[in-house]
Amino acid sequence: MFLNAKIKHLPYSFFDHCQLLINTDRENNEWKVNRFWFEAWWTFEVSFEEEVKRILGSTLGNILDKLSCVCKGLKVWAKKVKMERTGLKCQLTKKLETLMDNEKDDDNIAKLIDTKVI
Repeated sequence: MFLNAKIKHLPYSFFDHCQLLINTDRENNEWKVNRFWFEAWWTFEVSFEEEVKRILGSTLGNILDKLSCVCKGLKVWAKKVKMERTGLKCQLTKKLETLMDNEKDDDNIAKLIDTKVI
């Protein structure tokens, strides 16, 4: 069926089956530098499922077009999530530094304990 296709087993994290990557590009059957890698941590994000549904719902065309848009959309979404985490981490780290510099009374110690850095 796919004479020039390459099949590769992908590593898996918590699934009970092995995922396959099928490359059917006849013109360029080499792995591209800018390839898509699904990150397992994405599934733990609250907004992940909603983002995939949004991307699929806004994409017209066949399944390959939709998958291409999902890949691009998830890369953008993941970058945004990482930036938000980095900003929150910096903000909480500054708050912790301020609390550490303050006098160690019960109120400040409680605030130190309640401040969680991701």
